[in-house]
Amino acid sequence: MRKTEGKGPGRVAQDRGRAHQGCAARLPITFEFGRQTESSQQVEIRARVNGLLEQRLRTEGSMVKAGQVLFRMDQ
Repeated sequence: MRKTEGKGPGRVAQDRGRAHQGCAARLPITFEFGRQTESSQQVEIRARVNGLLEQRLRTEGSMVKAGQVLFRMDQ
C-alpha cells in the first residue's frame, strides 16, 4: 500500500508494504544466435585419376591443412 504525504507536485511517496527476502545465485550467461555463415572462398576439388570414391575422411566445412588426406578411392 502506498501513501502520499502533502499535496501538489512536491509530495513524497512512501511504501508501507512488506519487505521480501531475496536470494543470491550465480547463473550462467548464455546467448544463442541462429545464423548461417558462408566462406569467402570456394574451392573445387577434382580427381586426377579414374576411380570410385570409397570414403570421405572430412566433413564438409571442417578445417583442413595442406597435404591432409580428404578422400579414399578404390584402386
